[in-house]
Amino acid sequence: MKSFALPGSIFCGCVLLVVVQVTMCSGAITKSADKSPRIVMPKTGTIPVRLGNNFNISCVAEPRFADKSFSIIYWLVNNTFIETTYPHGRVKEGTERSYTENGKYYIMRSLTFAKVTQPDLNCNFTCVVITPAGQDSKIVVLGSELKLKT
Repeated sequence: MKSFALPGSIFCGCVLLVVVQVTMCSGAITKSADKSPRIVMPKTGTIPVRLGNNFNISCVAEPRFADKSFSIIYWLVNNTFIETTYPHGRVKEGTERSYTENGKYYIMRSLTFAKVTQPDLNCNFTCVVITPAGQDSKIVVLGSELKLKT
């Protein structure tokens, strides 16, 4: 440890040495099957909604990780948790659900709007799925049906 002094103060510093060991091997490199999670719904883009109506959107993901208990799926709005942006519950996440279809395991979580309002339009609603093998996310934006038809 090295220390130094300035008038009226003594500073101590510590240096952390990190050693990284890289092992090289010869031969063909084989890529193992990708086990990162993947969001299958919704597709990224703008979704038409009608102001004043209720609205529901589901996020469906295939975790593709052996231990199903280590998967999590959730929604964000403009990179903030739903509960923070909508503390009174006009917009809220449903409970996480899971199901198996055609031999594949899926998890899903819905986002429910009790009433779509003007401030909801043009916000980034992001579905995120995370497992120990990685993460995936999809962004959707709500757009007024009337504006989208013109």
